[in-house]
Amino acid sequence: MGSEGMKQMARASLLISGLDGLGLEIAKNVVLAGLKSVTLHDTKNLTQSDMSTHFYSNEKDLGRNRAEISRAKLAELNGYVSVSVLSSPKLIASDITSFDVFVLCQDTFDECARLGQICHDLGVKFICVGTRGVFGQLFCDFGDEFTLTDATGEEPISVMVQTIEKSENAIVTCLEETRHGFEDGDYVTFSEVKGMEELNGCEPRKVTVKSFLDSYVAPTMMISDFGKFDRSSQLHLYFRALSNYLSQYETLPRSWNLDDGKKFLEVARKLNDSLKATQAYVDQIDEKLISLFASTCSGQICPMQAIMGSITSQEIIKATSSRFSPILQWLYFDATECLPETIISEPFGSPISGSKPTFVIAEGDAAPKGGRYDGQIAVFGRNFQEKLGDLKYFIVSLF
Repeated sequence: MGSEGMKQMARASLLISGLDGLGLEIAKNVVLAGLKSVTLHDTKNLTQSDMSTHFYSNEKDLGRNRAEISRAKLAELNGYVSVSVLSSPKLIASDITSFDVFVLCQDTFDECARLGQICHDLGVKFICVGTRGVFGQLFCDFGDEFTLTDATGEEPISVMVQTIEKSENAIVTCLEETRHGFEDGDYVTFSEVKGMEELNGCEPRKVTVKSFLDSYVAPTMMISDFGKFDRSSQLHLYFRALSNYLSQYETLPRSWNLDDGKKFLEVARKLNDSLKATQAYVDQIDEKLISLFASTCSGQICPMQAIMGSITSQEIIKATSSRFSPILQWLYFDATECLPETIISEPFGSPISGSKPTFVIAEGDAAPKGGRYDGQIAVFGRNFQEKLGDLKYFIVSLF
């Protein structure tokens, strides 16, 4: 990253809103990275379900504000970083304008759109991130004025040019018997060219980014797994449909509940129909995938939040150091391989054959019981959690 990149980070201020396990993971990483200040914001108090991923909490903290719980222990990680709490019932422009980067965790689509537009207008770099069960979503908007000084961290390739053909499609020939190392799509600049001085130097490339709401209907996505090439567009729909479901029913779908899964499918279909004139429209909803999303979205697990939290932390470092290319602009990740082969026959039953689906994880096995691991049990079931509790591991060489 270099000394200049570290100096820029040491001058940067960050605001994180939403201190569940995901927000806490991000805060922990960036405090260790050495930003100037990290400010925490949360309007919610700690609940039993939060404790499955909030690693700084215990039973005595139940009912306390999640940001207040986290502040003292985060401050202990790095004495050079100022860690504070912002108390505000609803964030507005005046709360955000003094920060370099704003990260919003686990909020609704409408709130992401509202705060994302405020950040875009103010020129504050905005990151929105969320996890639901084994699914994750990330959005970045670093604004129109973001300057990237080093896209790759590597020294630029430099080669000697032998000839440049003066024609409509100019052919550039490098010295014979030397490998130039360029690839299709690379941008180049020339220097010390004689006879065609107009080629010397080049203008900086401009990368256009959109606000959250504008980008949603015309998304640019980074593919995290080319084995699941078509999933990003599906998950793009599901995450917004979940906000619509929450608004309509005032609760999340119950874990492994068939009726709630059907309701969620209908909400997603209605949303998809409204997006028909946009690039966010999907030709066909994957019913098996959406059933897994609906069945697990009420749960939260540490590994998924560690992955999405780490990626988000990398984006914060990019935003504050001007090093390495940021994500343009959406990233979706899933770990459905962790789930058992849960659906037999048709995902929601076949109206033709009359078949009924069967979940390997029963709804009762995933229902909350008021324990610390309810968030994890909602995804994998109580039998799985009991097996985890019986395991004993000896870890050597922990750095």
